[in-house]
Amino acid sequence: WPGAYTYWHGHRLKITRAEALTGWCGLEEPGTVIVTGPGVAVVTGEGALLLLELQLEGKRCVDCPSFLRGQPGFVGSVLGGATEYVG
Repeated sequence: WPGAYTYWHGHRLKITRAEALTGWCGLEEPGTVIVTGPGVAVVTGEGALLLLELQLEGKRCVDCPSFLRGQPGFVGSVLGGATEYVG
């Protein structure tokens, strides 16, 4: 707390640690999960958010590489709804 969350495949996804990627410019729609030089990020309206730690509803918080090993279809998906800030 504070934190951010969104939805993926109907489940709440908490973004517990992330960093803004300023100056990033791409053609993907906001909410799209992409691979960038520093790692995996989600496209936003003003750049991208580098994902460092995530927690899927009902699961424990894990670093992004561990999350990707357990959820291979995550990259390329579009996160549902607007990502919300809680705080």
